[in-house]
Amino acid sequence: MPNLKKESGQSLVEFALVLPILLLLVFSIIDFGMLFAAKNQLEMSTFAAARTISLGNPTPQGVTVNFPNGDTVGNGNSVTVTATTNYTAITPIMKIILGSNVVPLKSQTSMVIEQPQSS
Repeated sequence: MPNLKKESGQSLVEFALVLPILLLLVFSIIDFGMLFAAKNQLEMSTFAAARTISLGNPTPQGVTVNFPNGDTVGNGNSVTVTATTNYTAITPIMKIILGSNVVPLKSQTSMVIEQPQSS
């Protein structure tokens, strides 16, 4: 039987050296996924608000609307909804790559107003 006493702690030391790097990599992947999910949610929110307004429904609460062609809501005019927010990263990788843990997100959606004709 071979003598294993010389290598008895080697695996534990290797695991202790690799674990922090592995955890940082896994949590960085999760962090980037959460960033893209936040950006997607912001874009869908501006789209939903613009679509709601373009169909002639009241402006959703908390939404500021810009009508590029004047302040009228009529067929053929367009509406632009802009939203901004900040995403705070949980891992230091964002700070290394982007220079800050806080990533500003902005989304803008323009849509032609298609409210139904009143009879």
